[in-house]
Amino acid sequence: MALVSILKSKRGWATAAGLLVVLLACGEGVARWGVGLGDPPLMEVDERYEYRRQPGVYLRVGKEIRGNGYAMRSDPVTPTKTDPRELRVLCLGDSVLNGGTVTDHADLAPTILQQQLAERLGRPVWVGNVSEGSWGPGNLLAYTRAHGWFDADAVVILLSSHDAGDVMNFKPMVGVNLDMPDTRPWLALQEGVQRYLWPRITAWWSPPEGPPRHVVARGSDLEFDQSRVQQGLKEFGELLDAAAAEGRPVVWLAHAEALVEYPGDWLPAHGWMRTVADASDTEVLDLREMMRSAARRGVEPYRDQIHLNETGQEVLAEVMLEWVTDAITAE
Repeated sequence: MALVSILKSKRGWATAAGLLVVLLACGEGVARWGVGLGDPPLMEVDERYEYRRQPGVYLRVGKEIRGNGYAMRSDPVTPTKTDPRELRVLCLGDSVLNGGTVTDHADLAPTILQQQLAERLGRPVWVGNVSEGSWGPGNLLAYTRAHGWFDADAVVILLSSHDAGDVMNFKPMVGVNLDMPDTRPWLALQEGVQRYLWPRITAWWSPPEGPPRHVVARGSDLEFDQSRVQQGLKEFGELLDAAAAEGRPVVWLAHAEALVEYPGDWLPAHGWMRTVADASDTEVLDLREMMRSAARRGVEPYRDQIHLNETGQEVLAEVMLEWVTDAITAE
């Protein structure tokens, strides 16, 4: 009753409004500086390869997300070497290599690889991380046609079986998909509600989202759109051939999906991609066995059905380190 009597007076309304402002200000402070919202990595449309990350350094839920001017999660780079002693490795892939906003820049496999190579070889090293969520062979091929190979001495390509049918469609995603914002929100609280709270509320009464644009899950198998597969495999072959065109060593790291391939056998699409890699005379490394080895040591390398956690990124960096060292030594 006391609260009702307070609200009936003008002073009461002013007090309530003041309390609301204080609560909102405290909530905004917690959301922005405590949780790390309000400064999402921004995306932009690219007419050549669908979309790309805008350059900048973002602090995201305690994670540093760093992007250079060539849409890489990497240190700045020039198109060609300025130091003849410098070793350059170009890594290309999708969200597995990219790590997403839940992976700190320092915990990414290419970042770890750059540091370890420099320590092992005692020379300047730059490792490029060309990757984005849902990028397939076509996106990577279009990217390299637009920007070149940055004088890379070796090329590492990380793709999964489902990428056999992942082709570009240029549907509007930037500024539409909650994971691809193109502008900063006015408030951190606004982002928390729009991106995290509201989708969870609507998920209670909405049907689950359909399968990815390129694949349909069905039991323990995957049914692919064959027209997309033909295009995807063609682009995969062209990517491998272009990577090796100047005589640089190239490897395809075959990544396994955690629910099916990791505990069991490769999906048919892996065999299709393997045939293309063999025709291009590209070396193939089975990441499944490396991840299984980590699990046998008591460490789980996956954070969901496909993406790697920090341990998985470390295992990936170890595989890359040994391959790059052997490749450049053999030249």
